[in-house]
Amino acid sequence: MQMASLSSCTSLALRQMAKQSTYYVWPPARLLHVSAAFSSVPKSSLAKLRKKTGYSLSLCRQALEVNEQDVSRAQEWLKVRARKTEM
Repeated sequence: MQMASLSSCTSLALRQMAKQSTYYVWPPARLLHVSAAFSSVPKSSLAKLRKKTGYSLSLCRQALEVNEQDVSRAQEWLKVRARKTEM
């Protein structure tokens, strides 16, 4: 007899709850990733940095958060990080 993994047991329990409840919402709120919605980085700064550098959105967001939303310092931070990863 095979033992079910914890994740499959959890999803089975969730499916059973969904059948019993008429007000069940999928996916559960704890599974949703909401950090982007509450980001402290202004979209205009993020777009400007991304257009200047061509780096991914997540890296640009991280650079702006580390450098207190200063686009020029964030650009330098990204350059230094790129040099470090090339070595």
